[in-house]
Amino acid sequence: SNCENCAKCDENEYCSECLPGFGFRYYSDNNYCSPCNEKCKHCRDYQYFDCTECYDGYYFEPQTGLDYGYCYQCKSELCAQCELKSGVYKCLQCKPGYYLDDNNDCQKCYDTCLTCKGTGAAQCLTCQDGFFDESSGTQELHECVSCAPLCRECHGAKIEDCDVCEDGYYKTNNECRTCDINCLTCVNERTHCLSCHEGFYLEKETNKCQPCSEHCSKCEGPNEDQ
Repeated sequence: SNCENCAKCDENEYCSECLPGFGFRYYSDNNYCSPCNEKCKHCRDYQYFDCTECYDGYYFEPQTGLDYGYCYQCKSELCAQCELKSGVYKCLQCKPGYYLDDNNDCQKCYDTCLTCKGTGAAQCLTCQDGFFDESSGTQELHECVSCAPLCRECHGAKIEDCDVCEDGYYKTNNECRTCDINCLTCVNERTHCLSCHEGFYLEKETNKCQPCSEHCSKCEGPNEDQ
């Protein structure tokens, strides 16, 4: 089917847009979507030089006079998005925990900040898990304050302000209690699992984690073929 790996396909199986990671074969007139190379978000063929758009972490450099070309990795591993425009390279966004300084370099945020505009504790934009915005969103830059122990998301420092407990715990009666030993995450009670540790699968009827077959590290059921 020409609609395979296609984002927009009509009733006549005419594809006008491929899914990310796929592109039209330039020598084909049947609009069939083929895999790009792993750096291309969109491409006109699977060749290394046939990219038309890159994934985050790469920048696009067209071949001379053409609208397709190469995807190159950002020049810093701390840069999440970058571009090359008119021959000038620029990092557009750093990875979480880092910010762009005036020299277009990624610098480390304060440890409590997920995103920030500087190295100070009071220059956070958003907070890491286990911390909350003390200004309650009234200021763009703020300090991140620790949640109660075992709390991952909160709106205050007390345990009753905890919204989500850390993995392996659930919230009840204003405390974070331990899930069943086989649960990776649970809700409302210790045996109501949402996800399981490796070597176990979630039994949907009971919401409990049951062991995989002895030869499986990951599975969707108790049998060897699952």
